[in-house]
This record gives sequence, C-alpha cells and structure tokens, in this order.
Amino acid sequence: MTLVVLPRRPRAVPVLTGDSASARVVAEDVRLAAVRTQEASDEADAGAIGASWSGPASVRAEHAMTRLARDLDDAVAALWCGVTALDEYAEALVGLELERERLVEQRSLIDVELDELERTVPLMGPDQVVGAQVRANLLGVRVVAHEGEVRRWWGEVVVAEDRAIAALAAVDTAAEAREHAASRSEAVDRARAGLVASGVLPGETAGMGAEELAVWLEGHPEVAAVLARATPMSGEGPVGELAALVSASASSAGSLVFGGAGAVLAGAAAGGAAGVRDRARALFESLSAEDARMLALLYPGVVGSLGGVPFAYRADANRVLVVDALARERAWQEELADRRLDADGVEEWQKSQRRIELYESVLEEDRSILYLDPARVPGTDGAMVELHGRIDEETRNVVVSVPGTGSELSKFQGFSERVEGFYLQSEDDNPGSLAMIAWLGGDFPDEVFVDAFDPGYAERLAPELAAFSHELRQEIDHASGRVDPTIRPAITVDGHSYGGTVVGLAETHGLDADRVVHVESAGMGKGVFAPDDLPASQQGVDRYVMTAPGDPITVAQATGRHGADPDEFDGITRLHTGYYRNDDGSRAGVILGGDAHSGVYDEHSDSWEQLYRVYTGGVVETYRTPLYLPSATIKAFTGGVVEQFVSLSGVAGFADDGAQVDIP
Repeated sequence: MTLVVLPRRPRAVPVLTGDSASARVVAEDVRLAAVRTQEASDEADAGAIGASWSGPASVRAEHAMTRLARDLDDAVAALWCGVTALDEYAEALVGLELERERLVEQRSLIDVELDELERTVPLMGPDQVVGAQVRANLLGVRVVAHEGEVRRWWGEVVVAEDRAIAALAAVDTAAEAREHAASRSEAVDRARAGLVASGVLPGETAGMGAEELAVWLEGHPEVAAVLARATPMSGEGPVGELAALVSASASSAGSLVFGGAGAVLAGAAAGGAAGVRDRARALFESLSAEDARMLALLYPGVVGSLGGVPFAYRADANRVLVVDALARERAWQEELADRRLDADGVEEWQKSQRRIELYESVLEEDRSILYLDPARVPGTDGAMVELHGRIDEETRNVVVSVPGTGSELSKFQGFSERVEGFYLQSEDDNPGSLAMIAWLGGDFPDEVFVDAFDPGYAERLAPELAAFSHELRQEIDHASGRVDPTIRPAITVDGHSYGGTVVGLAETHGLDADRVVHVESAGMGKGVFAPDDLPASQQGVDRYVMTAPGDPITVAQATGRHGADPDEFDGITRLHTGYYRNDDGSRAGVILGGDAHSGVYDEHSDSWEQLYRVYTGGVVETYRTPLYLPSATIKAFTGGVVEQFVSLSGVAGFADDGAQVDIP
C-alpha cells in the first residue's frame, strides 16, 4: 500500500454580506436626502432671526425658525458624513469583491491539484512515493498561505464594515453631529495635519475622529508601521509636551530605545521616572478623551510604553503596534514558507504562527495590552503586558503575575490564560473587585540547564518590574479616585519559578507591593538573604511562598545564586500546596514532584485556591509536613564528582495541620 500524507483541503472563502452596487444605491439615497435637507435649511434660515439681531439673545435662541434652521444645519452635516462613509465603503467593497474572486480561484486550483494527487497516489510505485510526498508537503504550505490570505482579506472586510458603522454611529443624530465637531482639538488637529503634510498619514485621514482612525489603521498596517516609529516634534501644546517627556524619559532612564515596540525605558532613576510619570499623567488628563486617544494613535511607539500615561490610552497605542507586528509577522512567515525548512526552521515557523494567532486574538477580542515588544531585536523573545479586567472605584485587588524560564511571546497566550483564570473566578464571586496583569516584561531564560541559573536576566528585568509597579500604583490612585493608602486597592506581585527571583530582586529597586508571593520560586533575588538586604520601602510588605514537595526547583534554591531559599526566608509565610482536585471536588492526588512545578496552577487545586485567597483576601493554610513514602538514593557521576540525589517515590499524606492565616 502506498502511503502519502495529504494536506487537508482549504476552507471555503466566506461570502460577502454586502455588495458595492447596493452600497452605492444607499449612498445616493442619503446624498439626495442631504440635498433636500439643505434646501429646507435654506428656507428655514430665510425666516430665522439673523446675527444682526439687537434684541435679547433669549428671544433669538427661542425663535422657532432659528432653532429649526440650526437643527437642519446639524442634520445636513450628519447626512454628508454618512454619504462620505458610504461612498468609501462602496469603494472598499469593489476591491474586496475582486480579491474574493482571486481567492476563490486560488482555492479551486489547490483543490484540483489535491484531486489529482488523490487519484494518482494509489496507482504509484514505491519509487514515486517520495516525489508525491514532496508535492503534498508543498500543497500543504500553499493551503496555509492561502488561508492566511483569506484571514487578511476577511480582516479588511471587517475593518471596512466597522469603519462605516463607526462613522455613521458618530453622527446618527443632530446632537451627536454637534458633539463630533466640538470634540476636535485644534492643537491635536495641527499635529495630525503636520503628519499628513510630511507624508506619514495619507490625506484621507485628515477629517477622521479617533475611533474612525483606529478602525482605519487596522486595515492599513503600512501606515501603522510608520506611526509606530513616529516621534513628536518639540514645540508648544500637547505634542510639544509629549516630545519633552520623551527627552525627560531618556535622561532619567539613561537610554531610550525605539523599535517595533516603541520606547523601552530601562533602569530609570526613581526620582526622574516619578517626575515623568506625573507629567505624563497630567498631560493626558488635561486633554479631552478624544484628544488623548488621538495623541495615542498618532504616536503609538511613544505612548504605548510611557509611564504615567493612563492605561486605556496605552492600550489604544499598543493596538496600533499590534497591527504593525501582525503584518510583519505574516510577512516573516511567508518568507519562511518559501524556504526549505530544517527542524529549527519548522520550530520557528510554529512560533511565528503562535505569535500571529496571539496578535489576531488581541485585535479580535479587543484585549488591553499595556506594553509590547514584538521580538524583532535579534536574540530576544519578545515581551507583552496584558490587563485582565478593569481598574476603577470598584477594584479591591490588583495582581501582577510574572512567569518563569522558557517564557516568550510565542507562549504568552497560555500564560495569559492562566492569569485570566483567577480574574474569571473573581468575576463570578465579586464582579469588578479583582484585576489581573500578565507581565512578560522582557527577555527570560530559555532553558533550565543552560541559562536559568544566570541571575543576569533578573538583573535586567527587576528594574522594569519595579518601575511598572509604580505606574500601576499611580493608575490605581487616579482611576479609582482614591489616594488614601488605608483604603486603596492592594497590589500583589507573584513570581513563578525564575519569575520569583525577578520579583525578589525588584524589591531591591523599591517594588511597590502590599503582598509578594514566591510560587515554586528560584530564590529571593541575587544578594537577598535577609530582610535587612532590602530597602526601607519594603518593610511593610507581606511575603508568601509556595513550594510543593519534590519540586526540582529546590536545586536552584540551594545554590544561592538567586539569593536565599524563599522557604527559609525570615518573616515569610509558607503555604500548603495540598492536593489536585477532580471536577466534583474530591482529591485527585498530592501535588508532588516535577509536575507540581506548574501543577500548582491547576485550576481549583488546593494550591490554586490558596493563591486565589492570597490575591483576593481570605483564610489560607500554612505549610504541612509531607509523609514521604520510602525512597531510594541515586548516585550520579558528573564532572569528576559523585553527587547523591534522593528519588522521591511519593507522599502518603501530611504529618500535621497547618495554621490558619486570615488575609484581609
């Protein structure tokens, strides 16, 4: 029997729900309505009280024909906005219809070749199988590339529809037409006009509001790419102040690196960074919501990572950066698909695919990204920070979660989902009370036995985490309207595995946290062996540690390269890890050994519930001594030294009960 693995057939190209001809008919109907409304407005204006009226202003304001003329003028403006939006939608549909025809034909050609392979493979001899499999593999690459083109095309369809809807919704009443016109800032409009004049923005964007521009950029990644690298010019007004903040950030940080992610502020001096944060917050709070969002869209590479910018506007800026990153990643994947890939190349293609899926999810689900580095600096794995939930007057707790070795942008989705699980549980228990932040703020070690023992990664990440914690505290105070430290929401920062040493070392940089949690942590941070090794700012921090029986992380803890063993650190509360749980709540086995390293995050296990109560407040149980089953001692010869390891066979239960600790 001849065995050739054939690729699946490409999915059908979606059918357009609208067509350009119908859109033009509707546009003409609205155009006719605009003309007739203008005629009615002119007639009403003829009977209105003119501007030269010298009587009481209240009489002119209440004059019926005057009010009617004003309302009709607003209606005319709204109708012409609708005409413009519908004309642009119809024009976009023309190109989308042609592209769909091309994609349908492309899919048909792939189907024909697959039909041919299915027909001829059973008739082939053994010497023909290799060639047939090569053809099948190439067809598989074409299927993936084709479906990528279909996704991009469909994204353009959605953007065209959303843009039209946004434009129409912005002016669907006379009152909204007035608000739309009034929200436009002369200073920010001048900045945009400058970008248009310099060729950064095309002329068609000159009259767009922030919402319309945001939607438009999703369909024009080539423009998003230019904006991602745009820098504000010095001068007066909001743009001039933003330029001054860029300069001040560079001075306080020592370096300001522009890349696909925008500005990365490294190692900021505490005083200078605090000043920049306050100025940035003051700038954006002095603007209307429309102006602030427009500023974020025009200079996303700066705003997306600038400390002190309200999180909502950072998310707006980073959405533009995601549009750019997605287009670049798709181009990179297509380049890979054209190569003859070895095992490393296949792995890189798979990582690229996961990044594409991540970026698509961010755009489709409108996720709140507070920082993005799309991994375009050689030797780095990328970075992303995501907020789950919201920070406002209802918020009681905010958690920043830091991952461990092997974390990178292509794996961010799994990490983010793990963090989101706690937020979703809180939404069931006490909606709006908990916000969770997945913090992959830079380059983490790739391999356990290659570089996870190197504290250098933590030394680079810790200042960034500390700086972010101060940005978070500012966001909490301003977003919630509460500045009384006795009632403001609590910040918990937890670090898993290598992330624990990042969190620990961040404390030496003045990490702003009410609680710190070390989860299967490598250590308290390089050079941190006692509370006295920490600055005075950390004296009020409550610390917790969770290390499951038999977790190999104890090897890293014992070296001292990452500071003290968290389990033994003075003043820390060690938590019980307990049992995995079945769906019905019954015990499913002790959380134990190598699997426990990540297994402590198994949802609704005893350890997961303990972490949830630390995050949200509640009663937790302290460490319980395991009753180990008989074990064997293994001798290993490495590097001329005989080392002994204890082989852990299991845990029969626990020898004692833990204490109950109530976390407020």
